[in-house]
Amino acid sequence: MSVSNTSITCPTKGTTHSFPFSACYDHESTQEEVYAGEVAAFTTKIWEGRKVTVFAYGVSGSGKTHTCSGTAADPGLIPRVLLDLFKVVQKNRRSSTKRVELRISYLELFRDKCMDLMVEGEKGEKVSAVSQGGGRRANNSFQRADLPIREGHNGQIIAAGLSETPIKSYHEFDELYLCVSRSEERRVGKECME
Repeated sequence: MSVSNTSITCPTKGTTHSFPFSACYDHESTQEEVYAGEVAAFTTKIWEGRKVTVFAYGVSGSGKTHTCSGTAADPGLIPRVLLDLFKVVQKNRRSSTKRVELRISYLELFRDKCMDLMVEGEKGEKVSAVSQGGGRRANNSFQRADLPIREGHNGQIIAAGLSETPIKSYHEFDELYLCVSRSEERRVGKECME
């Protein structure tokens, strides 16, 4: 495959398609390159009070989950964002009197449904990590599947009923994210078996 600033050429068919690209990464690109080139600059916007969304789109098997999640050895976009955010929080804790609270939500849009990935089951329990002993415990009841997407009172698009979980450290995020990722692997594996 060859890529220029505006087109992709498929070597097996010899066809060329033109698209507007801000950037294009091939299969040899690293998570670090994608993060540094496309996402890292947005983390500074968060501290300016802006909402930031990174949207992964593509066909099944194209690498969206890998790009967003990565592995323990090579973290994806989501863990890298949180690492950078907590670096700033730690730095500012020492020099500022401002209190910062980070909260995370994790959703998936699939087959015209908006699912809260922080919730177990169709109507279930909110996933939370337990620092001691690993494991998971459930608290509160939330709806997982088919959350309505609406325009909020301030003009922002929201997923009504989407849960938010406060996190105080990268370690807490990592435990929670690992619980959610394992839950998703089981759900996707079950769907593939059906």
